[in-house]
Amino acid sequence: MNDYEETILSVGSAVSNYNSTKQFPVWGFGAKYSGEVRHIFQCGPSSTAYNVDGVLDAYRSVFLTDLIMSGPTVLLHVIHAAAARAKKIHVSLFTTCVCVYDV
Repeated sequence: MNDYEETILSVGSAVSNYNSTKQFPVWGFGAKYSGEVRHIFQCGPSSTAYNVDGVLDAYRSVFLTDLIMSGPTVLLHVIHAAAARAKKIHVSLFTTCVCVYDV
């Protein structure tokens, strides 16, 4: 398990206790698909993943594609998407190893 996976497991296990549906959107950011930089993209085959194991599967699935990690890291699109989904309280976890340019 890499550092990102350990973080997803640790934080995801804690916050999943407060989510009755156990459904989580999983988005990636800062990557190129087919030569185009994407500042937000869905991880996994569906718009949400079930439980922490589903989040880990969704995260891992993007590395089986033609994804190339790429900058710049722009989080604004992810923040807007998370805010649009939020009903009451929303916890967002951003894991990155690069500079963030817009926050």
